[in-house]
Amino acid sequence: MCKSEAGSTIFMREFMIVGCPICKNLQITTSKKSMKCKYCGRITNMNKLKVFYNSSSHKDALKALYQIREEKAIKIFF
Repeated sequence: MCKSEAGSTIFMREFMIVGCPICKNLQITTSKKSMKCKYCGRITNMNKLKVFYNSSSHKDALKALYQIREEKAIKIFF
């Protein structure tokens, strides 16, 4: 939470890249309590998930997600 120049409160979102413990797919979430995997539908408590990247910008988080997926694909083939 931040204060703007006008004095009003602005809520800052935190974008996290997390991996599902069941299907191992990565996705971006802003949730603080639990996450439902968009691939397998499993609901998992955020305390049990590994956070691979954390950012206040969705654009930065998306770039990081693409980069992590690309590196992961290279490791599989070589």
